[in-house]
Parts: sequence; C-alpha cells; structure tokens
Amino acid sequence: MDREFHLRFCSLCTNRHFNKDKGLICSITKKQADFEDNCNNFHLDDNEYKRIIVEKIQKYGLTEKKGIIKKLLGEITEYEVTKVTKSIKPNCEKDLPSSTYVGKSYLNYGLGILAIIFLMVFGFINTEFKGFDLIVIGVNAALIGVITWLVIDFKTNKNDFTISEHGINKSGNLIPWKIILCTLIRKVPSKSFSEYYLILIVGTREDIEINLTGLKYHFDRVGNLVELYKERNKSRLHNVD
Repeated sequence: MDREFHLRFCSLCTNRHFNKDKGLICSITKKQADFEDNCNNFHLDDNEYKRIIVEKIQKYGLTEKKGIIKKLLGEITEYEVTKVTKSIKPNCEKDLPSSTYVGKSYLNYGLGILAIIFLMVFGFINTEFKGFDLIVIGVNAALIGVITWLVIDFKTNKNDFTISEHGINKSGNLIPWKIILCTLIRKVPSKSFSEYYLILIVGTREDIEINLTGLKYHFDRVGNLVELYKERNKSRLHNVD
C-alpha cells in the first residue's frame, strides 16, 4: 500500500499528528504509516469525518443546506448515489458470494470488433470500385484504428476491481469501507455514448474514480453490488460487537 492510500486512513484517524519533517504521522508509533491492508491503531475521528463528508457531498451537488443528510436534487443528473435496486437484489444475503470480481467483458469487446469488421466487409462489397475507392479506403483505415484501440484498451486499461465485505480492491490496494464516506455513479455524456464512473469519496483531497466502460456489469448492477456488500460489512461488524 503506497503513501496515498495510507493517508486515506490517517487523515480520518484521531491518532494522526503532523510532523514538519515527515508530514502526517501516527501519534502512537511516531512514524509514517507502513501497514499493508489495515491499521490496528485506526480510530475514526467523527468530527473530521463529518467535516469532510459535508465538503465532498457539497462538491458533488448532493446535499441540502441543512447538513450532512444527502439528498439528490432533481436537476442534478451527472451524479447519482449508489443504491440497492429491488429488481436485481439477491433473494437473500446467502446468494451474494464472499467477493465479486468486476472484470472486462469479453462479450462487449468481441461484439464491438465484430460489428466493425462487418462494416468493413459491407463497405468493400457494396462499392463499385471493390475497395479501391479512396473514401472507402479511408473509412476502413479509421475502422482498423478503432479495432486497434479496442484491443489495446482491453489489454492495458486496468479498470477491473473486486468488491467484498471488506471494501473495494483496486490494483492490489484495498480501500476498506470504513474510509469510504460515500459512493456515487457519475455519468459523463458524449456525442456517441455515455461513460459511467464509480466514485469512491474518501477522506483525502483526491477521490477514487473507476471507469466502468468495458466491464462485464452494467453500472446499475455495480452500484447495487456496492450497496449490498456495504450492508454485509455492517452486519459483520454488528455481529462482532
């Protein structure tokens, strides 16, 4: 776990202390954080939690003036608080596995490439110049570029992640539920299609955005899974107590 992820814990902990030479350190160990997945000395600072969550949900346009009660305003369409959708909620909690891997969709990428190949073949067949028309050649060159981009994106875009009762694991880093203040789905419209992002609002300046494009689950399903695992985490902590 790198320094940025450590700070997501430390900035919300009552044991944080600022050192002019080392920055934010632990008042117990007198050192910068060096834990792997979890800090045994972590104790949530409720006042700091409330201050940051008010700041963040105001930033995303998700709050009234009254305080930290989140209310999605009717005119706000870019951000949506994640929620459990009844139509896709498991019949009971046992239907939910211990973790769910949200990986790339071979079907979506494959269908996209096949559709482009079909357009290329159709273009060649239906031109009287049998593929030698400069316009057709230019269009097909552009389509080949799109196929190349899809293949490269599939191999290099590391936007896959795993959701569990412990939190969200992204690129080998676990972001536990206790430092995630709120989760949102962000819609970014474009001329051809809209992209969706899962946003994890955390205690540090930079929140975590995960692009859901090309993944095997629809953004509604991702939001649903996030809330279900949050509920399981709450149940687990309640049982421990």
